[in-house]
Formats: sequence, C-alpha cells, structure tokens
Amino acid sequence: MPFSLPRLASGTIVREALLTWVTRYVDLPLRVCLAPAGAGKTTALVEYARTRSSPLLYFHLEHQHPDRLLETMLASLCNDGEYSYRAVLSALRSRAPTEIVFDGIERLSEAEEQLLVRLISDLPAQVSVLAAGTRTGLPLQRLEIAGLAKCSPPQLLRLSIEETEKIAQNFGLPMHEEQLAAICEGCDGWAIAVTAVLRSAVEGDKSLVDAHEKWLLQSGQSFCEYIDGELQRLGSEEQELFQSLLQGKPLSDQEGRRLEACGAFVQRIGGVVRPYQLVGALLGSLPVAPILPQTPLQIRLFGRFIVRSGEREVVWMRRRDQQLFRYLAIRPEGRASKAEVIAAFWPEADRHLASQSLRTACSNIRKALATAFEQNVVEQLFVSEAQGLRVNLDLALVDVRRFKAHINAASAAEEQGSRGDAIAHYTAAIRLYRADLFAGEPEEMWFVPQRQAYREMLAFARERSAALREGEFIAN
Repeated sequence: MPFSLPRLASGTIVREALLTWVTRYVDLPLRVCLAPAGAGKTTALVEYARTRSSPLLYFHLEHQHPDRLLETMLASLCNDGEYSYRAVLSALRSRAPTEIVFDGIERLSEAEEQLLVRLISDLPAQVSVLAAGTRTGLPLQRLEIAGLAKCSPPQLLRLSIEETEKIAQNFGLPMHEEQLAAICEGCDGWAIAVTAVLRSAVEGDKSLVDAHEKWLLQSGQSFCEYIDGELQRLGSEEQELFQSLLQGKPLSDQEGRRLEACGAFVQRIGGVVRPYQLVGALLGSLPVAPILPQTPLQIRLFGRFIVRSGEREVVWMRRRDQQLFRYLAIRPEGRASKAEVIAAFWPEADRHLASQSLRTACSNIRKALATAFEQNVVEQLFVSEAQGLRVNLDLALVDVRRFKAHINAASAAEEQGSRGDAIAHYTAAIRLYRADLFAGEPEEMWFVPQRQAYREMLAFARERSAALREGEFIAN
C-alpha cells in the first residue's frame, strides 16, 4: 500500500530547481532523479508531493520479493484482491490523472526493474512515475531515446547559496551572506553536510565561523561511518575506483561517469570528476580543510557599486572602466557584444578609435580586478572573446540576481499556497535592496530603465509581503 508522506525535519525548504525540473517533464511516463545519499531526494519528493493538486501515490521501496512491488501497488489500488498486471493497469486507469512516486529505486531487484520498465511502457494516459534513488539498473538511455523518460542533471539537487540562506533563516541563524556562501561551497552544496553544519551552529552559540570545527569534533566520526556505510553499497569495482580517486589517481572519463551513475560522492568540475571536498578530507589522506577556505566574491549593484572579496575591494583606475563593468553586470548573463558596448559608450567615435578605447578599457578592468583577486580569478571573472565581453556572474554573489530570485520564488510560493515561504522570500528581497540601483550615480540611458524596474519590483514585494502578513494575522 502507499506510504503516507514522511515527516520532514525542521528547517527544510522547497527545492525550487527540482520542482521546476519535475514539473517541466510531468507529461513523460517516467522521470528519474539520481543523486548521492544525503542530497535531499526524499525531502525534495515530499515537498513536490505537497504542491500537487492531483492525486499522488508515494511508495518507499525496500528490498522485497520480485513481485512485491506489484502487490504493494495493488493493495492500495484494488479492493477485489486480484493481483495481476491487468488489474494494475485497470486500477491506474481509473485513478487518472495521478502520479506514482517511487523513493529508493536503488533497492529494486533486477526482476522488479524489468517489471517497472514494462509498466512504464504500458502506463495509461495521464499517469506518470517519478522515481528517485542513488543509482538504478533501469535502461534509462533506451527509455530516453524512446521518449518515455528523462533523467535529472547530476547537479540538480546541489544546494544553492540562496537555498543555504533560506535554511539558515528557518533555523534563526544570523544572515552573514559571505559565511553562508562559504559553507555552501565548502560542502559542495551537499544537503546533509550543509544542514548538519548549520544545525551545529543552532545548538551552539549560533556562530557560523567555527560551526564546521564544532560539528566535526562532535559528529565527524559518525559522519565518516555514514559515508563508509553508503560506499559499502557500491559494487567492488566501483569501490576500488573511488579509493583510487581518493588517493589522487586520475580516472578516465568512462570511469568518472561510472562513479557518477552509481551514486558515489563525486561531482564533475570542468569535465573532471572529483570526490566531494568533505568526503575527500574525511576519508582521504589529506587533513580536513576549514569549511571557510576563502571569502566569496561579491558584486553589489544596489547603492554604491562595489566589487570585493572580504575586505579587499576593487580599486578602479578610471570611471569609464567601472561603468563598462557595471554595464555588463546588469546585462542578462553578464554579457554583451562588442558592438553593443561601443554603441553604449562611444557612439560617435570613429570605429577604429572606439575599438582601441574598448581594448584599453578591458585592459584597465583586468588591472583593477587584480587589486583584489588572484590572476586566475581575474581571468575567469572578466572574459573578452570573439563573441563579445562577459562578466562571469556565477562566480559571485550578485545582489540584484538574488533580489530577482527571491521575488520569483515568492511569487511561485504564493501560487502554491505557501504563504510562509512567500513572506520569507519577499522579506529577503526587501532586505537586499539597500538603495536604488547605482544610487548616487548620474543617470545614464543604459541603466535608467532597469533602475525603475527594480523600484517597481521593490514596491510589489512590500505590498505583497504586507498583504500576506495581514492575511496571516487575520487567519490566526
């Protein structure tokens, strides 16, 4: 029979990335979310289930007899006791529209996997399956080619900095953006580790600076045992590959993908598979590194324009260089063609002179960035290529991007009826709006429309937050 939805621990949040992905492919017969243990798969499934208006059947899978899966389904769908494949399809047809959630598909036997593949091919209209686990023997590539399935991207459940901030907010921790970002990055967005560090801070003096060390002292050994227990579930060959990786031996692309597919604690960065930093430190030969190895890069566009890392702030050589960087920072994806930049800053200049001015500005920008960052960071942050210029906004905490993300998340939460989440996101957005976009700067045509748009978004956030709080007060 279907299980009731598991009770979630305090502080959990809606995983917006998974929610978006699952909803996008809801019309496919099968959606599969694969991620290592501790990534938050069950939490994400339960939160997704709570957002659905149509009926949903949740099954927590365990090691069982090959036909036990079928019997479990029939026990909840049929009342006549007829345990047959035809009865399953008939019962599902009568339940449509509905979704079946299978949590823990790594526990399926080979026979059960074959049964599930058969079921996917024969599902009635408006019935779909959402499955999650650390690994699977299902022929996903064949099912995807046939248009019957979609497997989630490897990093779908990696916690974002914004999600880490939301968890900290739910725990009542101080919102130190740089420290929370460092915790998220230091744990590779691994939900179980990020949450454990934040819980350690809650149980202590709520300091984020030494929360990692305290957690390791209190729970490091038990966490090692947890990791080791999960690794023991891998096949012997995969265990050997993972040990080789911990020892620093390079793996082939095929070997790396094999570890990714089996739920080992690895991630792919720049095409190279490496173990989670925390796992590598706890199980490898290296000492455990501090969870706050460096201060994240920040770009502030609300109020006084600032680019910095910790106390090191970029010192600009010329006003024009700063303007060009600001121009890129507020563009979609931080990029613009060279023709667009020239049109914005040197519209009347000779083409060759304008190109020379642009090259000079780019050189000055790199020199300015080098006053605060290492050369390798400068090269990644500011990129000049044939297609144009780009500021790599993914390397930094950018206040306007986070502001918009909170507004969008709040609107989505309202649509789903999650008043508390909506209020939290609107509040976070309002807090980020320190002042108008580039406050104190003379108005220029390339940013005036956006300044007004952000003002309107702020007014909307304040209005909706007040309305929701009033409604919440009345309801209580």
